[in-house]
Amino acid sequence: MEFDDVQDIYLKICSGYETFSVDKKTFFLKHHTYADRHFLKKKYNEGIVIAQQNGVKTEKDYLDFYIDKKWWSQSKEDEIRTISSFIENLKKSKEKLLLSSQKESVAKTIQEEEQKLSRLLLEKKSIIPMTAEQYAEKYYNKYYLHHSLFRDESLNTFFAESENYFVEELEEEEYNLIWESIFKSINLLKNENIKYVAASGFFQNLLILTGKEMSVFDFYGKPVASLTVNQSDLFAYGASYRRSINNATEVIPSYILSDPLSLIDWCEGGSSSSSRAKSIMDKTPNKNKTKGERSGRITSIVGANTSDYKKLGVGDPSASKAMDLLSEAEKSGGEMAINQVVKKTDKIK
Repeated sequence: MEFDDVQDIYLKICSGYETFSVDKKTFFLKHHTYADRHFLKKKYNEGIVIAQQNGVKTEKDYLDFYIDKKWWSQSKEDEIRTISSFIENLKKSKEKLLLSSQKESVAKTIQEEEQKLSRLLLEKKSIIPMTAEQYAEKYYNKYYLHHSLFRDESLNTFFAESENYFVEELEEEEYNLIWESIFKSINLLKNENIKYVAASGFFQNLLILTGKEMSVFDFYGKPVASLTVNQSDLFAYGASYRRSINNATEVIPSYILSDPLSLIDWCEGGSSSSSRAKSIMDKTPNKNKTKGERSGRITSIVGANTSDYKKLGVGDPSASKAMDLLSEAEKSGGEMAINQVVKKTDKIK
């Protein structure tokens, strides 16, 4: 992410809103607080009740009926649950992994499983009519638009007087363009981007100015209860990363501190990824040694490549061995006989 993009996201989060224009109309999109989210959640639940009162069945009701009629199968429903659960477990496991190469492998598996799940969900959606949940989502959406779009940056005047304005008085094309702009904003402020800003040197330097206590009021100038969800998340992630840096027992490599993605991996890897890596390397007995030598420790991590060691802030053992041989070769005038190489590698082992 470029520095200008980082600043752009930061300023939008601090402002608590952003603007976009559709059909010569300018909208101010409010970033929600937890109170806003609670209000909209109540509207969704209200939509479920209204739908059921009007005879619209829930998805579960339809599924039970369709499975009984053999129009849908329990095995497919079980497969959906199994894949969904598998994906969630993979995501949790990925967060605990130490090596970037392993994380990339799991991420690829997650993507493949999500594609399988998407195909099954589309098949199910094609045979089930409007559900109470779908009605509730439409009901929720009209309140979302009314409650989120304003006429000016003060966010005191709703753009529309009625919650029905956007669904009843706009052309479909304009309505869709508004949602397209909203989705673009939501995607820009997704969790991984907020973490990136929080881990950037730019934000960390600003955070230092709040002092040891890292007061959220000193940073935003308002109490926690008044913060938007984005503001809360940005400060919480940034403060967490700052504490990890401050509590580090060893010098953090500059390439980690200067790269937000590496810093996130380092900070979220437990007490610290590099400490865990060194702990694994230092505390695990080397079983390849003879019985009398088994008190020695391993000097590498199974499955780790050079990139993994770099991101962890741990030197690549294979690289150090290579350097040792090079230095020994230099001492020998640039050449080493085969018996000298064997002796040196034996010492390294």
